[in-house]
Amino acid sequence: ARELRAEVGLCSRGGGECRGELVVHELDLASLSSVRSFCQQVLQEEPRLDVLINNAGIFQCPYMKTEDGFEMQFGVNHLGHFLLTNLLLGLLKSSAPSRIVVVSSKLYKYGEINFDDLNSELSYNKSFAYSRSKLGNILFTRELARRIQNTGVTVNVLHPGIVRTNLGRYIHIPLLAKPLFNLVSWAFFKSPSEGAQTIVYLSTSPEVEGVSGKYFGDCKEEQLLPKATDDLVARKLWDISEVMLDQKEKLLTRVLNCKSIIQFRHFDYMGATFCKAHASSALGSGLEFFWILKGRDCDAGQESKWKLMTATDINQLHRRGIKHDLKAKMTGMRFTSPELYKTSGPQPEIWHKMGQKLNELSEDL
Repeated sequence: ARELRAEVGLCSRGGGECRGELVVHELDLASLSSVRSFCQQVLQEEPRLDVLINNAGIFQCPYMKTEDGFEMQFGVNHLGHFLLTNLLLGLLKSSAPSRIVVVSSKLYKYGEINFDDLNSELSYNKSFAYSRSKLGNILFTRELARRIQNTGVTVNVLHPGIVRTNLGRYIHIPLLAKPLFNLVSWAFFKSPSEGAQTIVYLSTSPEVEGVSGKYFGDCKEEQLLPKATDDLVARKLWDISEVMLDQKEKLLTRVLNCKSIIQFRHFDYMGATFCKAHASSALGSGLEFFWILKGRDCDAGQESKWKLMTATDINQLHRRGIKHDLKAKMTGMRFTSPELYKTSGPQPEIWHKMGQKLNELSEDL
């Protein structure tokens, strides 16, 4: 880190020639396929990765969706970086000591993680959506720091302050007010170079060697609001992010706010037959989840499939399969690990029983 910082400083002052070569690859964080393609190129071409800076972002845009159906700000600012970091984490570990730097914002203070509507399907406020994504950055950083302890990789998060960039291109400023706004921005906003100082500091400074999971501003550690230090919420957000990205093949995947089945198919995996469904949900129509079956072949899987789709009684849940009734009365069911489960309203007993069955079956498999 000391050598890298010295070289960065020397080059920025024009006092030396930078070693190495600038290589550019296309990366669109609004496209999961683009993220995967980019990471594949990096893993194929680069023998090591010393620093990963998650800096890209979109700010207070009108409601729109990413290529994969996620609300744009949550998809780009949180999910895109979540996938990027996880796909490159192996290379970072093999390159240790290495660092991950996450760029958040002071506006996280106005964000709330609403697990019932992460994808803003029910309502959308562009300001709150941005703040939520920035709060997500901080929670992601804290949970990642917990997961990568003792690996030689550190991760920290920062706010750069208000910087004069085109990040605010979606904010409408009346024509008559633009001269005043420009004057204020030049007087009080940071230049891009000034805004990058904390990023460079966390990437290269020996002062933060071994420091992980912390929040910085102006090259100093700062305190977070309690909602940004809730480890339970951080773990649940991580878990749900994995489900939304379908990044990890799991024997049991959480089911959130399912409304209707769009597509259904089955496949064999690890000696058991699985039924895989695409469902319409508050997280978007791309959500995938699994029915776990005990059938050992396709015929058994098909038989269980119809039993599951037609069963209407909780007593029909058995070790051969788990039935999810996605019709009227069962709309809105949720399953997750007990320690991660939170709800603002009462939990119907039938949901609780089905959740227990899911947990029992996942442990059995």
